[in-house]
Amino acid sequence: QAEEDFKNPVGTEDEAETAAVEPPVEFVPPTMPPTMPPTVETTEVNAPVESLESRLARITAILSPVTDLTDQSSLQYKITLSAAETILLIPTNVMEFPKFIQHYVIVLLYYTLGGPAWDSRANFFITGEECDWNVQSVFYVGGVFCKDGAVTSLYLPSNNLRGTIPTEIGLLSSMKLLRLNSNDLSGEIPSELSKLTNLVDLQLNHNALTGSIPTLFNEFWTSLEILNFANNLLTGTIPSDITALHKSLAVLALDDNLLEGTIADNMGALTELVYLYLEQNGFNDTLADDSLVRLENLQQLDLSDNYFHGDFPPHLLQHDNLTTIDLHDNQI
Repeated sequence: QAEEDFKNPVGTEDEAETAAVEPPVEFVPPTMPPTMPPTVETTEVNAPVESLESRLARITAILSPVTDLTDQSSLQYKITLSAAETILLIPTNVMEFPKFIQHYVIVLLYYTLGGPAWDSRANFFITGEECDWNVQSVFYVGGVFCKDGAVTSLYLPSNNLRGTIPTEIGLLSSMKLLRLNSNDLSGEIPSELSKLTNLVDLQLNHNALTGSIPTLFNEFWTSLEILNFANNLLTGTIPSDITALHKSLAVLALDDNLLEGTIADNMGALTELVYLYLEQNGFNDTLADDSLVRLENLQQLDLSDNYFHGDFPPHLLQHDNLTTIDLHDNQI
């Protein structure tokens, strides 16, 4: 079954927004949209003027270890050159580099995903601080949200984002919430998301993402509660590393894709699951084994429109909390 936004078994859409991780919002009144990249504090009046080549070399030295700047026609290089031309204060202390890199990643994401054409620019570039780039109004809530200067939430659903998610997004290691759902994103899910081990809420549903689900998860992923890749064009099987989420994952939505294979070995390990949506795929498996019987917290299960076969699994009736089972359009 297709849903307009992320699967919301909790209640209304408003309730869903608070059910996971709510970004810390400080209201920023909307202003005129940005026309140029930000600048920061000026240097001293009598400070010597540094050449553009020298400034570019210093910024490149900071960014080169984390992003590819070899192609001078790339957006990465153009943003680096723009930074050399407009940002007056370049960090020299290695302790300041992460903040500088974070700023670069957010700017890169804005332009890579068509920021000037977004439905809401979410106050991007309202100041030189990316943590100010968010909006809360009756029309839209979204943008970049931070805690102690580090980006913890990137919340831009239903905002006409277009393009391929840049691999540099994996550098935002403090992020807990990533919602880019209900846009027009294309290309593959970047494997660099594997670095975001603090995520609690990851939703990329209702886009046009292709390819297989990459290997993302390991023993360091202990917090992820919501994983939603539904309504895309994903192919292949459910990767076995998803079992690493057995301590935390409560919502798994992979419905309305082109996935195939079996589910028993992986799903049975996710004992914290409350909502499982795998409908409208090409899974071909039997449910006769007892793998799903371990999902004692399960409340909603939708496996409809697949190729499951065999007898109805009576063990599903042993779940005291299970209120919804949908197995229609299978061979059961």
